[in-house]
Amino acid sequence: MATGWLSPPPITPDRDASPPNLKSSWQDHAMDLWLVEETSRYMFRLLAAKEIFNNPQRYGFLLKREHLYPPIPYKEVTVNTSIDDLNEYAKSQGITYAQLRDANPWLRDTSLKNKTGKTYILYIPTQEGMYYDPKDRCLQ
Repeated sequence: MATGWLSPPPITPDRDASPPNLKSSWQDHAMDLWLVEETSRYMFRLLAAKEIFNNPQRYGFLLKREHLYPPIPYKEVTVNTSIDDLNEYAKSQGITYAQLRDANPWLRDTSLKNKTGKTYILYIPTQEGMYYDPKDRCLQ
């Protein structure tokens, strides 16, 4: 049996334990699933998008630096204690909780628990990086 993202997750030895609607449609490869027409096209659309993103020049997308958004300037804040309320912490840094989460996607809760004293680096967007004006290219 093939493994990879197109393959189903590992199955238990007892296939008969599957619900009846899954038993009749069980396939060893994602491309063999019987899906409604619109849903069956999703996989090909995703693969096409991935290919275009990986090789934009090959498909006629010639992006120059001035066509891209500039990187958002930020400061790095080292934290080695717990933060009970990230919303309040964000306010104290002059940003919103949403901006804090956007800059630090690894944050998964409204608090940062740090019982072991591990060192974390939080990215805090600077005020000049908060507003993007495409006519003002000085953020590069």
